[in-house]
Amino acid sequence: MATTPTVYSDARSLIDRGGIELLTSDVFDTLLWRDAASPHDLFVALGADLVDARLVPDHVTPADVLDARIHAERRARTTARREYGVGECTIEEIWQRMPAAWLEQIGGVAAGVTAEIEMEQRHLRPIEPAIELLQHAHGAGVSVALVSDTYFSSEQLLGLFAERGIELPPLFDLVASSEHRDNKAGKLLAHALEHHHINPRRVLHIGDNPHADAVAAHDAGTHFVGLDIPHAERIGPAMPHALASFSATHGTDAGASALSRELLLTAGGARDAGGGPAATYEFGVTVGGPLLAGFADWITARTADLGVRKVHYVLREGGFISDVVAALRPDAPRAAHVHASRWVMGRAAVIEGTPDELVRALIRRAAFRPDHVTEAFDIDRAAVTRVIGDGPLSDADFLPAIEAIANDEQLRTTIVESSAALRARVMRYLQRALDADDDRIVVCDIGWGGTIQEALQVMLTAEGWSVELIGLYLMLSNPGRDRVAGGARMSGFLPDDGVVPIGVERSTTSDPDIVMRTPEIVEQLCTPEIGTLVDIDDSGSPVLADDPGGALESRRTARRGVLDYARLRQTRLPEASADPRLRSDAYRRTLLAGLAGTIRRPSARLARELGRWEHDDVGGRGHEPLVPAGAADLLRFANAADTDMIGTRHVYWLHGAAALANGELAAQLDAVEAGVAAEELCPPSDVGQALIAVFPPDDTLATAQVATVPHRSSRGWSMLRLTAAVGQVRDVRIDIGTAALSFELGRLHIVGASGRVAVRIDRTDDERLRWIGGHPTDTHGGVLQAGGFLTVPFEDPVVDDVLEIDVAFRARPVGQSVRRITPRTMQRRVRSLADAARTRVEQLRQR
Repeated sequence: MATTPTVYSDARSLIDRGGIELLTSDVFDTLLWRDAASPHDLFVALGADLVDARLVPDHVTPADVLDARIHAERRARTTARREYGVGECTIEEIWQRMPAAWLEQIGGVAAGVTAEIEMEQRHLRPIEPAIELLQHAHGAGVSVALVSDTYFSSEQLLGLFAERGIELPPLFDLVASSEHRDNKAGKLLAHALEHHHINPRRVLHIGDNPHADAVAAHDAGTHFVGLDIPHAERIGPAMPHALASFSATHGTDAGASALSRELLLTAGGARDAGGGPAATYEFGVTVGGPLLAGFADWITARTADLGVRKVHYVLREGGFISDVVAALRPDAPRAAHVHASRWVMGRAAVIEGTPDELVRALIRRAAFRPDHVTEAFDIDRAAVTRVIGDGPLSDADFLPAIEAIANDEQLRTTIVESSAALRARVMRYLQRALDADDDRIVVCDIGWGGTIQEALQVMLTAEGWSVELIGLYLMLSNPGRDRVAGGARMSGFLPDDGVVPIGVERSTTSDPDIVMRTPEIVEQLCTPEIGTLVDIDDSGSPVLADDPGGALESRRTARRGVLDYARLRQTRLPEASADPRLRSDAYRRTLLAGLAGTIRRPSARLARELGRWEHDDVGGRGHEPLVPAGAADLLRFANAADTDMIGTRHVYWLHGAAALANGELAAQLDAVEAGVAAEELCPPSDVGQALIAVFPPDDTLATAQVATVPHRSSRGWSMLRLTAAVGQVRDVRIDIGTAALSFELGRLHIVGASGRVAVRIDRTDDERLRWIGGHPTDTHGGVLQAGGFLTVPFEDPVVDDVLEIDVAFRARPVGQSVRRITPRTMQRRVRSLADAARTRVEQLRQR
């Protein structure tokens, strides 16, 4: 079977076609990698070595050693540049410039050099595909030479390879910049070729640096294969940037930079039509890989502390988590799989029919309606509508409806009986799936609210099982933390510093809240191709819904990236699992920041792919993409100050939709995340208060309304939205503003949750519009006098529905010129404000 080309196979093809006599290769990040994001980060590890061995004065910290080592190298390069014209120096020249008191305690320059080389040896690993390429070239009769910009000598470089047990083919040459006082950006490669009298057109150079290696090969006239993914082609830097920041202060990134690079270069079948790594594979490798590897380490450490020998992974997502743990941690406790869904366990845990029990069983993302109760407990619909009415309810009416159900003795009794029958079936399954003899059972899942664990605990206690459930989750949401506060034993891997004083509003731009607003991304990453649990049959066997089937190959590719990362880290860096730096709260915060940053600022390429992923309803009945088809039409009028109008029911992934539909909005959101006030970017409307009001037949009082001064984008667009449960509706009134104004209509949509209502008006000359105190001026424009408004009448009054109404417009007072800010000007302003905010944040961190 033919294999998909990779950059390494590209190089092999050049060699195999003949005509190549010499393969020249860079060394660091081409043949060898360090488990840190930057070479300088290892000086933190060097500092720790010297401090632990008491080879530096007591007041010296690892960070001091880092600073001194960087400063010494800078001075050595300055001296070399002055003497040789090029700033290439030796490691001995660097150590000669370290503090004299330190050198005396260390034992001199030679002892310092030895300490650094020994530190390098511990942190270096071979890049196997590149080493294999050298061996392949040698086997094909092609000579091999190494050309490196380094302060190490040729002898020291060969010692590093030997210490790591790396077998190199016989070398034609080894050229180090420290010995030749020149570098690849100069004439180092050309000098090597001239010295050996080789025609450059018969030379292939490989390297990772797009400047030093690529330019050197171009200037020398050789073939070149770059061993890195161009920055412009990557899906986004959020996780790599977060890990690089951690590496700079802790001396390691758990090998994430190097492992990710190798996997993306050897992605094989996980490549897109352009030949680069598929966006979802890169997401799995660079974001999901470090995130779930850290989670797997944490699960293993926590279960060791608990002394348990088995972890019950809750299906669906728990099944993939257990795969990652198995790939990364052979020392992890035995895995058991348990089918459990919020839909089934919540329904089965209604013991007395209390409001809390009913909320746990019935809460769903969709608007609450009688059908949810009938589906949950197999109850006659008329019995439910008798208590809560026939139509869908607004969010505000959900809890009163639950209270009404709990207070109706007949309906509550029927629900409790139905729950008991389901619970009996569930218990038959749990008796086989759980260890009844254990007094503690560990369950593991993505987590969020811990609802399944709570329901399981309620059922087990009700059935007389004396067992404590312990939940280990990727992260806990606000309801999860509330359950912990109530005594539940559960914890989340990703930290949440979300405790705020009473009365203080919590920011919705914090890392935990960004992740919690769009949990579906991680959920779908971890969801294997099995449907959700919808029932347990009479024999105690799980009944599963069909898998939603949305973007299956895309999700498979992302999961493959995660598992590839876990397996490669276990193979190349198994000691990382015991590294205390990677068990710290700081590392967990780093992974959270990387995940949140990816959700906040996705590339359009990533947003396009992940936006196709589908989230299925809690009951397994229906599914929709994270970025629905209508999101582009909605968001093209939105601005950052009014995004609170757009709930997750309309767009699961707001930032992803913005990346695809509205670059200005994406830039505004980015600025807001960096600390810029949304109101500064989006000023209030110039025409005063806008209004949406819903009127019943034969009444002048509105049954629902919203009135506010909306904000406007740089292009002048404003939005207003209303969601309300209504009885009968005669018409809907729209006030664009209070002043005399002219306006352009973007859209006016009225949609009912039941599906019976769908009014979509995009033109001002639409015959369904009625003008009071105004008139259209063209197909999309109109004027209104002060106090004028629009109405949309209904010939057949709407009955018992939840209406979602939104209107988008841009308006200005009649006779007044409104200065328009162009999108380009706006983007420049947003970037400037965002850059200033990031600089300020970085300054505060450095303090």
